Amino acid sequence: MRKVIAVVAVVVVIGALTFFIFGQRGPREIILEAWEFGYNGTTGGPTIKLKAGEEIRITLINRGGVAHEIIVVKDQDREAFLTETHKLVRRFIEKGVTDPIVIHASPEWHVSYRIFAVTEMVIGGNIVLGFRTIDHIHVERGQVFSFTMKLDKPGTYNYVCGLTELTFPETHADRGMYGTIIVEA
Repeated sequence: MRKVIAVVAVVVVIGALTFFIFGQRGPREIILEAWEFGYNGTTGGPTIKLKAGEEIRITLINRGGVAHEIIVVKDQDREAFLTETHKLVRRFIEKGVTDPIVIHASPEWHVSYRIFAVTEMVIGGNIVLGFRTIDHIHVERGQVFSFTMKLDKPGTYNYVCGLTELTFPETHADRGMYGTIIVEA
């Protein structure tokens, strides 16, 4: 019986050491596949749950036929974000600009994103080491892009695709391309 207990103890110790040596390092990874018009094949996208201050790594795989993106906004601001996006599009249409690519590249478009974005996404590592942060991720069709982010305040947030290609003048989010992030204390 003592030999069995000793063998079990050795196996437990080896298992624990293996986990600590080879276990997952760094932030938890979440993979989102972008299609028209949802993430991971569902309208509304999967719900992401995390703890306040937890860093997560998101890999966005664009399997759709057009560019897609992610911007993170407060849950109560999703409709305001979309309303502001619609107003911007209408202003461009009034000026005779109807090309979504031109609109998305405009300074006005990016100012709107800066107003509503609640987190910056880190590309390539730590900002202190010279890597950059941005307020949204834009991924062309067929591309894969990874970034890290964290939300420090508990609450409900949405990740949204605000682009209008194929849906002009509506956004992809108007067609259901958004998901929920729940941040727990």
